[in-house]
Order: sequence, then structure tokens, then C-alpha cells
Amino acid sequence: MRARRRSRFAEFVVASDLAFLLVMYFLIVGIGSGGMAAIEANLAGASSESAVGEILRFEMDGEGKIFFDSLQVEAAEARALILAAQGSGATTAVTLAVDPLARWQDVVSFVDLAREQNVETFSFALRQGASQ
Repeated sequence: MRARRRSRFAEFVVASDLAFLLVMYFLIVGIGSGGMAAIEANLAGASSESAVGEILRFEMDGEGKIFFDSLQVEAAEARALILAAQGSGATTAVTLAVDPLARWQDVVSFVDLAREQNVETFSFALRQGASQ
């Protein structure tokens, strides 16, 4: 009996996921070595024509905990804050200051959270100073 071969689409998905993770890794490593101060990304499907109305500033510590206005928030609370800011009708920008010790998966999860809420502008930077 012949072994069933995986589809080409599945191979492409795995390769594109790996490529994305490698790009994220090298961007974060570049920030850590002083190569860049911040990275801004216009997320897919976003319109860049409207002016930014509100900027939500989040921080992530080395353990992956998310803070907003120096208070720890869960992912659901961060989602609610983003949705509330978008309710005003203006374009919402989200920034994330990342502790150098944070796991890359936690950063990617937060980027996904912002993308799911249709955030048009997202930026992140390496946070300077001690963990909270």
C-alpha cells in the first residue's frame, strides 16, 4: 500500500509560518542589538488614508504579562480596550513595548489579537529598563 503524500498546500503553509517566525526573530534580535528603535506595521486589510485618532500603549514584561496604564490586563481585557477605542470611529493605533526577556510567541499572540480586532496601525519596540 502506498503511503499518502501530504498536499503541496500544507507544505506551503508550514514554510510560510516558518518564514514569518524567522523574520520576527531577526527583527527582535535586531532591536535588541540597538539596530532599530521601533517597528511599525500596517496590518493586512487596513486603510492608511484616515488619521490616527487614539493610540493605545501596552507593555509586555519578561513573563509575557500585558500592562495598560501600568495595570496588568488579560488578553480579553486588552481586546475590550481596543474595541472601546475603535467605537469612536477614528483610526486606532496600538503600540507594544516589549521586555527583552519576553518570549516571541507572546509577542506574536498579541499581534494576532490586534489583527483580529482590525487594528490598522500596530508598532512595537524594545522596552528599556527593568521588568515591572
